[in-house]
Amino acid sequence: HMATKRRAMLQKYVDDGVILDSFLLVTDPATTPFLDLAESSRPPGFQKWRKFGAPPNTPGPMAHHPAVKEHEWIAWMIALHFLSVLEIVAADIASGVTSVAPLRNLRSDSLPKPVTLMRGKDFENVLFGYPTNTSVKKGGVQQVWKMTNKKCLTTFQPSVPGSELENAIVSGRAAKDVSVMEPKSMASFNKGWVLDLGHDEKNAKRILHPYNGLGFMDSKQALYGVKASGTLTFFLKFDLFHTQKSRASYKESVVPEVTAENTCKSITVCQVNESRDLTKECKIQSDLKFTVGGVSIPPDDVQIIDADGVSYLGKQLCVYLDVPENAKPVVKTLAHEEGNEQTSTGVPEAARTGIELDIAVINESILLRNGPCSVSHIIWEQA
Repeated sequence: HMATKRRAMLQKYVDDGVILDSFLLVTDPATTPFLDLAESSRPPGFQKWRKFGAPPNTPGPMAHHPAVKEHEWIAWMIALHFLSVLEIVAADIASGVTSVAPLRNLRSDSLPKPVTLMRGKDFENVLFGYPTNTSVKKGGVQQVWKMTNKKCLTTFQPSVPGSELENAIVSGRAAKDVSVMEPKSMASFNKGWVLDLGHDEKNAKRILHPYNGLGFMDSKQALYGVKASGTLTFFLKFDLFHTQKSRASYKESVVPEVTAENTCKSITVCQVNESRDLTKECKIQSDLKFTVGGVSIPPDDVQIIDADGVSYLGKQLCVYLDVPENAKPVVKTLAHEEGNEQTSTGVPEAARTGIELDIAVINESILLRNGPCSVSHIIWEQA
């Protein structure tokens, strides 16, 4: 395994000066000559190469998972990489060299043209940003790409404070006090969308429970629903001071008109990544109805994001929604949340202004046993 495509992409960004001091470690070429030897002939560090540190009979020892010795080898290689730098520094100090060079830095919002541009799809803007002006660098003129301001909410745990998708729910969720490890019947789904774990994820956690989860604290929980669950409504807050059009409008008026056009460009909705029967499970593009700011999104305008990094076991996970021009932002009075800053007097509080997103299952054949529809991440792109 030579990670050829990833190496080429990394090299491209290094050549463009976007990534500094990169380090790429490909294990196979270095380890194969030793692993081809008989066990007794290998150096000690390469013996028992596939022995895992977890207790016997625990899940996880897959062929693509590094075992203890491979983890140790990777750690040693990284340590030696940094040690070689320290040796150079020590040699300079010993020879009396005391020069200090400032650390290089980059503008985080300025990027070169993406390596993997596709077919001019709208969703590429979410992945790569937008082309702006050009800059002159060694070798000619380069186009500069900039990322827009995006907000992301998730049901996955652990998450950073303020990114919990459940806190954006206005209505449509079933009881909150039911553990994700508890079994859920159709009666639960009749009351609304249910925060739960998928079948395989729940079984894996039960198996790992006696071993304290083997140290893995992540939880791929999601909001699951069927047609009987009704409509799940989210309130997506705008940060008006971090939208280009809104900043411009503040120069003209203390209280600008808040419209979808000057606040929100797009919304991306993702389902949970889990292994299910692709022929029977919910299809996020066609089995869900999306309404943004009171405007229903036609099925043909729900774009599946077909790109590297946005799929799982051959299944596309996310859809891209252009926010309609006639979508109506709303203002809500919300309880104070940690991380929300107070705004200047006379200007609408950004934390209270946003747009509602309604999601409902429209396919009656979506059943619990085949895999209900799910929502695990929502990303919205500000104008």
